Amino acid sequence: MPEFNPDETIAKIANSEVIGISIDTCIFDSKGRNFQAAILKSLDQFKGSATPVYLSNIVLQEVQKHIADQALKSQDTLKTAIRKQAKAWNVDLSIEDDLPDKFAASKDVNEFASAQFGEYLELIGAETVGVGGELDVSEELVQRYFDCAPPFEDKADKKSEFPDGFALLSLEKLAEQKNGLIICVSSDVGWQAFAKDSLRLVCVSKLEDALSYFNQSQPAYELAEAVIEDWRSDEFSIVHEEMRVAFEKALFDLNFHVEAESHVGFESDIIEAEYESIDLEDLPAPKVISVDNSEVVFSLDVSALIHFSAEFNFFVIDSVDGDDVLLNCEIFDTAKEVNYQVTVKVTADEDGHYEILDVEVGKKRIVINFGEVEPFPYEDPSHEKY
Repeated sequence: MPEFNPDETIAKIANSEVIGISIDTCIFDSKGRNFQAAILKSLDQFKGSATPVYLSNIVLQEVQKHIADQALKSQDTLKTAIRKQAKAWNVDLSIEDDLPDKFAASKDVNEFASAQFGEYLELIGAETVGVGGELDVSEELVQRYFDCAPPFEDKADKKSEFPDGFALLSLEKLAEQKNGLIICVSSDVGWQAFAKDSLRLVCVSKLEDALSYFNQSQPAYELAEAVIEDWRSDEFSIVHEEMRVAFEKALFDLNFHVEAESHVGFESDIIEAEYESIDLEDLPAPKVISVDNSEVVFSLDVSALIHFSAEFNFFVIDSVDGDDVLLNCEIFDTAKEVNYQVTVKVTADEDGHYEILDVEVGKKRIVINFGEVEPFPYEDPSHEKY
């Protein structure tokens, strides 16, 4: 089947040819598996509808494993920090007995992952699609493997594509049984290649795009445009304040990695990230991702200017004993344009007066390059210091 453009996909949805939507693991990963995020919670609009969320059991297992792996890593980091603290302060500290239960330092990560993802799947009313029984696709999958047909590629590690193969073929078979199309949301090239040749699967690379196809209400888009116009034209509008507060909340986590270059060794930490402004001249069109009575949720990609401060501890290695010798500590600043996805929830009365209910800035890990840094930036470089 040829790839559909957005208008064709929207038409298929309007004609009730689309019988469901499915999400790939990479989409959950790209959202940090934050199931409280507005865009992931927006999938609850399909609960109990004629187009439910169909989640492959393969994806379910992969997401749960990723949650468990992340939880285990954080447990190990916490335990290591506690042991270092106990050693430094010469105290007897038991991870099992002395830590509050909410730290979850010794809880089973697999049980945690299953409970967390299970709660989310119940929220959105997802239906799990297995890979056996009536949807057994083993024979076709093996044939595709030897034919190097999508999702398999002609490469040495193509065996790693077996999970994707099971997921896609079972979704395709389900769509055939229901005589309809399933929209698969994935940025994975294997999923996209498979859907391109499929008669039943349509692949969309971004979740916000897929959700917007289901939400084409003209009044909803007019409301979203009104909010953006106020933001663009009135520097004292409530939209500016709501955006500032949302960015401050998102930047508080300091989920940034520092890169820099120096002729000596250094360790660094971000100490502050401060929102400065957003380029309002080239804002893209909003994408309405959910409409519920008078409430509208829309997403928008923005470029924000962020001011970063980082502390650098510079050192050299002692040639005699090999220990690090601290030279100096300095704080450096830089400002960077960073792309963010902003989600806005708004409601309006019959007269068009709106109220912003929530603004959420998508959290992401960002690499900040401070360029060339030196331990003594304000002194004469010709003076010998070390």
